[in-house]
Formats: sequence, structure tokens, C-alpha cells
Amino acid sequence: MVKFQDVDSLEAAEELVGRDATQVEVGEEDEESIVGMKIRDSRSRKVIGEIVAFDDYGGNMLITVETASGEVLLPFHEDLVVSIHDETITLDIPEGLI
Repeated sequence: MVKFQDVDSLEAAEELVGRDATQVEVGEEDEESIVGMKIRDSRSRKVIGEIVAFDDYGGNMLITVETASGEVLLPFHEDLVVSIHDETITLDIPEGLI
């Protein structure tokens, strides 16, 4: 199931039927908007910390997350993002990174 931002009713969704959908890449203006968001681990369902930095190393995007035990670098890739909802990003964090 997919949830489009600002599409909150069946009527609004029906207006999109037959239209092409495009994926939006994280741009510079979006980098600042994710800093401060919380990260939830999809396996434990626990919030592990808050994003304090976003870095793009030639297509390899990383976020720095401040956790209870210190800062952790995590990959920020579309395949790992489970959901983004109310200032919280749920990630499928690869085993061994936290």
C-alpha cells in the first residue's frame, strides 16, 4: 500500500487514477527538513534517536542519528525507508548497525 502526501480521502485518491507517479529525490531543501526527525527501527518498533545531520557522498546518502549511546551513521536509501509519518521515519535498519 502506498500513501501519497496530501491525499487524505478516497475522492482525492480517485483524482489520481491513471496519472503517472514520479519518485522525488531528496534535494538540498529536503536535507534540512529531515534533520530533527526521529528514527524508528522497523524491527523493534522503538524510536532509536533523532537525525542530527544528512550527508550525500556521491549518491550514498547517510544520516547521523543521535542515540542514547552516541551518534550512529545509517544509510538513508529508499529500500530501507518503511514509512515517514508525523516527524518520524521508520527504517529497516540493517542488522549490526545499531
